[in-house]
Amino acid sequence: MSQQPAENAMSRLRSKIAEALAKAGVVMQAEIKLQLSKSISPSKPGTPPAVVTGALRQSVQVDLTDIRHPRVPQVAIGPDLVRVPYARIHEFGGDTGTVTLPARPYIAPAIVLARRKINRIMRGLR
Repeated sequence: MSQQPAENAMSRLRSKIAEALAKAGVVMQAEIKLQLSKSISPSKPGTPPAVVTGALRQSVQVDLTDIRHPRVPQVAIGPDLVRVPYARIHEFGGDTGTVTLPARPYIAPAIVLARRKINRIMRGLR
């Protein structure tokens, strides 16, 4: 008995999942960037960081990847931590080595706001 029909069906499903993840990634990226456009400088603790140079906002990227498992599509969304190492400190708060900064989350609020749109995208897989 041939495995070809099952393999073809799985391949089509993986493609649909990858397409949905790419769409969800773009929605999430847009919401994160929107969060990073809201505050005036200086931003209050607990609110998203204000835009000073725009580097953090520009570094937010979407990476559709299957690095961890070649048969399972995945998406990674977030700032480039190499280009903008302070991104993590803004989200969670922390010590820079010279000063301790309070959390100024921008990803967590974006997740909450984008959740409905992403759920609609994923429900479209049915």
